[in-house]
Amino acid sequence: MVTGQGLLRLVLLAFIWSGYAAAWNLFSGFSGYISFGHAVFFGLGGFTSTVLLADYGVTPWIGMIAGALVAVAAAIVIGLVTFRAGLSGIYFALSVLAFPLILAPVLVWLGYIELSVPFNNDQPYYYMSFRGLFEYYYIALGMLLFTMAVCWKVQRSRLGFYLQAIKSSEEAAESLGVSAMRYKLYALSLSAFLSAMLGTVYTQVNYIFATQGIFSVHVSAEPVILAVAGGLGTLYGPLVAGLTLFPLAEMLRSSYGSVIPGIHNIIYGIVLIVVIIYFPDGLYASLRQRIIGDADKPEGSTTSSDMKSSTSTERSD
Repeated sequence: MVTGQGLLRLVLLAFIWSGYAAAWNLFSGFSGYISFGHAVFFGLGGFTSTVLLADYGVTPWIGMIAGALVAVAAAIVIGLVTFRAGLSGIYFALSVLAFPLILAPVLVWLGYIELSVPFNNDQPYYYMSFRGLFEYYYIALGMLLFTMAVCWKVQRSRLGFYLQAIKSSEEAAESLGVSAMRYKLYALSLSAFLSAMLGTVYTQVNYIFATQGIFSVHVSAEPVILAVAGGLGTLYGPLVAGLTLFPLAEMLRSSYGSVIPGIHNIIYGIVLIVVIIYFPDGLYASLRQRIIGDADKPEGSTTSSDMKSSTSTERSD
């Protein structure tokens, strides 16, 4: 049973992973372009802030923004390469996965195998360096709320309408005047920015940046699993899954991991199978339907009139 500091750590990590899943969903869930390589953005945030802090004494608050901007630059490069090549579906997903898999050995070759986050007890708030977990808890909660607020705003903005139109039919959206390339780059860059900020918080909480651990398939797969299980393309789906499935899997790993190695992965696998078979729209959509019924317009859906209205607005600008 997880109690005390262990429970607090579990909850704050759930905040981080929920926010990360929401950031991933902002691009992949809203646009339909599934990314298997978001670890490159999550990792670049933690790596950049840690290097700036360890080598130059730059506060992680500034390093967080710097890392997010580096991630945005990476997102633009990745987007230009993949979108201009016309990649979509599984080809896009696998091409994005290649970037963290390439970056990890390059950083290891450069000597960045494992970086320790310097601890500063004299100015804990300035250097985001705390002995306890309460401060990190509120920082993680603040980042989660900020990420959810951005996702909420995007979903209800012109960008959200266009992403839904692209998801429904990219060809039809472009025929109505939507610049699919531009809006996919916007969404990917924003998703990368948020993911990198959460990566910085995650690194600070753990006091260490392990290159091969962060730029791993597991870190890329985690937001995909949570978003799909919660409800792909919905606003609150990643939040629901992140705050339920992640703590459940971690508690089982803590209690029975020594008896059944990898039990958290087993739980994720079972949950995914059950969700795909019995709740294809995700846990959040199922709960929402049970609570308020299915008479309302599905969250995040876009009608043809919405598309035409938004496109007319864009043309008039």
